[in-house]
Amino acid sequence: MKFPTKFPTRLLPIVLLALMGCSTTKAEPKPEPSAIASPIASPIAEKSTSPLNIITLNNVTLIPKTATFTWRRPDSDPKSTSRADRREANLRYPIVTGVENPEMQSKIQTSIDLKSAFGKSLEEMEAEYQENHWMENLDYKVDFNDRGLLSLTYIGYGVGAYPSEFVRSRSVNLRTGAILRPHDLFKTESLGAIALMVDRQLQQAIQTKVSELDKDENAKDIDRAIFRAHRFRIKNLNDFTLTPKGIIFHYRFGFPHVILAAEPQSDYLIPYAQLKSQFKPNSPLLEVSAKMGFEFKS
Repeated sequence: MKFPTKFPTRLLPIVLLALMGCSTTKAEPKPEPSAIASPIASPIAEKSTSPLNIITLNNVTLIPKTATFTWRRPDSDPKSTSRADRREANLRYPIVTGVENPEMQSKIQTSIDLKSAFGKSLEEMEAEYQENHWMENLDYKVDFNDRGLLSLTYIGYGVGAYPSEFVRSRSVNLRTGAILRPHDLFKTESLGAIALMVDRQLQQAIQTKVSELDKDENAKDIDRAIFRAHRFRIKNLNDFTLTPKGIIFHYRFGFPHVILAAEPQSDYLIPYAQLKSQFKPNSPLLEVSAKMGFEFKS
């Protein structure tokens, strides 16, 4: 095609584009990297992009559920409120909710439920109550629920021949749903050193209690030999509670009720800073320790 000699040269590009069927529409500009929104993580769960599609939990929601056990003496007056004729126990226990993965939610629930803590389901506890009707109440408190770890304590009270309290602790890895054991947290070769750290506190507690008894005129008949056999050993590390400040290790002296007042203090807090060198390289406590302001170095 020939263009007129006086054809405006400034129109040539437009004509060529029209002949070629090209569009003059501009492509949308790509956003700057800083303008690309990153996925917003749920405060409770973050879904991994790995092929396994693992659910990573930071914490869980626990909903309290209640139950009441009632016992009545068969031949009693239905209107009687006497303790000899009628007794009642009130229970409160946690139900795990809000976990995206139903299987993981079920695992966590199994690890913290009454069966796990006491060896009896709610139904079994009620059947037992009908036989001995000594329990008054059972409650729980959440000690730690962060960084993929959950720790809670059941506290119960009952009256048989004597009033008594019973306590059970449950600590769970929310990433696996499994109950936490010392070997999940610490190097195997460090368990003895940790037990020794706790035992120092236990022995100090015994000395403090003995000093108190020595000053008590009513405690002269208590044989001080009852304290000699008590040592905190590796097997005792299984009974612990996670807290924001550190790990509380529990020791059960098991004194008979008649000398229960002679029991020393039995809960011993070891700060995370004192335990950090004992952590396993993949310990679930690493995230907790980072939050507390120190880093693990192997």
